Amino acid sequence: VFGDKWRLAGEAASIMTPWLFLNFITSPLSTLFITLNKQDIMLIFSIFYMIIPLSIIYIFNELGFLEVLNIMTLSMTVMLFIFICLIIYYVKKEKDELY
Repeated sequence: VFGDKWRLAGEAASIMTPWLFLNFITSPLSTLFITLNKQDIMLIFSIFYMIIPLSIIYIFNELGFLEVLNIMTLSMTVMLFIFICLIIYYVKKEKDELY
């Protein structure tokens, strides 16, 4: 739509779609760890969520931009799926303890 100058931006946006979608979904759910008094889990996850993209950029810096973005999107999508699984696990565990 915007011409050839915007091609890379469109490709990058389409690559990052799964990551950004899961980020949008998990963002309000992250407060559950505070409610459940599990801030330590959130801290550990946040540390990995910061270290992994920096490591990917450092390790794969010789690849092209889109290849690194593909690797990063895949790894961060997996991380957010793990985050969703952690949320489900701790919410079920809390529910079982209450009943």
